[in-house]
Amino acid sequence: MLWLPETNQVDFIINGKGKSSPAATVKFELSLAVDPNLDDEVEEIEDLPAEEFDRMWSDETNWPNGALPKDGDDVEINSAWNMIIDIPETPIIRMLAVNGRLTFSDELDVHLHAKHISIRGGELKIGTPY
Repeated sequence: MLWLPETNQVDFIINGKGKSSPAATVKFELSLAVDPNLDDEVEEIEDLPAEEFDRMWSDETNWPNGALPKDGDDVEINSAWNMIIDIPETPIIRMLAVNGRLTFSDELDVHLHAKHISIRGGELKIGTPY
């Protein structure tokens, strides 16, 4: 098991725009890394029925506090949400918890910046199948 200090960063870029672009497959192997500074208890994810609409990241009314996330924030994608990142650059999120669906817009190049990403009860959707 490997614990990476905060100074390490992993970057990856997927560009599948245009039919002439070569297809790319990114495979991740996930392993459990335990932060010794965290409590042993894991918070239960509330299972909510999926909403009938999409939420746009850029719309302040889609966020519980009525404001867009900013650098250093902890952000949770609620289990009922389908949040679409419709901005080119997110702020640097401290902790992104995806418990619903987080979808990258197909309309623009999206750069998601986060120090930690947890996908426990949800999904991260990038691109479309051929």
